[in-house]
Amino acid sequence: DMTQGAIEVTNRPLDVAIQGKGFFQFRMPDGSLAYSRAGSLQQNSDGEVVNPNGQPLEPSLRIPRNATEIIINDQGKVYVQINNDPTPQEVGQVQLAMFSNEEGLLPIGQNLFIETASSGSPTLETPNNNGAGNLRQRSLEFSNVNIISEMLQMVMLQRTFDVAMKAIKASDQMLKDGADLK
Repeated sequence: DMTQGAIEVTNRPLDVAIQGKGFFQFRMPDGSLAYSRAGSLQQNSDGEVVNPNGQPLEPSLRIPRNATEIIINDQGKVYVQINNDPTPQEVGQVQLAMFSNEEGLLPIGQNLFIETASSGSPTLETPNNNGAGNLRQRSLEFSNVNIISEMLQMVMLQRTFDVAMKAIKASDQMLKDGADLK
């Protein structure tokens, strides 16, 4: 389900939510690209911005070690303040991958997807342009799954399974009884 989830404020400077369409793009260890809406970003030991699994954001973004403040505007421009200098310096641009059919993406786990023939190839867009969503810093998009509805469906499936098992057992017993009459 690729519908927008609830966006909640976290106050972590590298938490970035996408409000609208689009995916963050990450470089996998084998060089391929994967896509995610999960914007819980962090810095690795080299200052590179990565996801929680250590895959770097693509295009690459580095935050200087002496940065005292990180600012990401709604159009994805990344600024830092160094040593409390009041003038922020631009250090990069976050791009969003857009798909013609995002429902066609293949989930590979850890909130990551890969492109398929069904999803089409991605186009990189600047947030807030050409249909791409805008970014909200210090916020995360949470799951759009309705837990209560999913639990009710699971209970209904379990009960259906139980009824089917009872019917199979009754049928087996009837066949056994019929064979015993012989």
